[in-house]
Amino acid sequence: MDPRIIARRLLKYFTPHVLIDDVPSIGVNGFKKKYKVSIRQYTGSKGYWVGTQIIFSGKNAAYFYKLIQTQKSNWDLLKFDQQTLRLGRIDLCFSLPNELSHTSKSFDKFLVDSRSHIQDHTNTKYIKLQDFPKGKMLKVNRRNNSRHYRVYQRDESVRFELELKHRQTKLVQDYFFQNQLDIFEHLLVLQYFEYSGQVLRSDYPYTDLILNFQRINWGNPTFRPLMISYLDNQLIRNQEEEEERLFHLLQFLFFIKSY
Repeated sequence: MDPRIIARRLLKYFTPHVLIDDVPSIGVNGFKKKYKVSIRQYTGSKGYWVGTQIIFSGKNAAYFYKLIQTQKSNWDLLKFDQQTLRLGRIDLCFSLPNELSHTSKSFDKFLVDSRSHIQDHTNTKYIKLQDFPKGKMLKVNRRNNSRHYRVYQRDESVRFELELKHRQTKLVQDYFFQNQLDIFEHLLVLQYFEYSGQVLRSDYPYTDLILNFQRINWGNPTFRPLMISYLDNQLIRNQEEEEERLFHLLQFLFFIKSY
């Protein structure tokens, strides 16, 4: 279909930029908006796949999501006969203000130790620690993987970015298109913090947000029951004394778990 049809439908909210096989197409008339959308169509003439991408980046994506949330826009804008709509990629990011105590040296050590942690405790094959003029960047997995993770400093803050594609977006896209946004957000947040906890060292102040999330959400016995199977092999000889010790031990474990 003509991608300019899509552009005209989005013109109420965005300034569209249309490309066909990476070549800019004729613009769409209308007043310029604060937010932009890129519409890229591939015809197969250059060996690319055949189809159309509608790309909302950065603040434009946040604005588009807000339109869906507030029901100022709906999916009818992007529904066409005999066309399938799917979610190609989702970007999640947390920006942590960089405190005065967080020096470049401590941040670089955090990234180096996180890289070692990934190598020792995961099956991840692609880990890259790059030097840039503004500091180091840790990359986990390639950009075309279903999960691509990056940690770096920018504008006096530390950014933790997770890009989801392929299988990961398929797992949640139905909730998005059906406006079940509570479930959609819940699943994304769980995946974001779970994966962050897997790839980052937890003994640095940069990961306090991850530990706080785990305490709040995994401290609930519904999700993370108290594991006492290691007590099964302990023989209680002096029953009265041992039962009292066991009772105090359980009290202590529950206290630690809820702290």
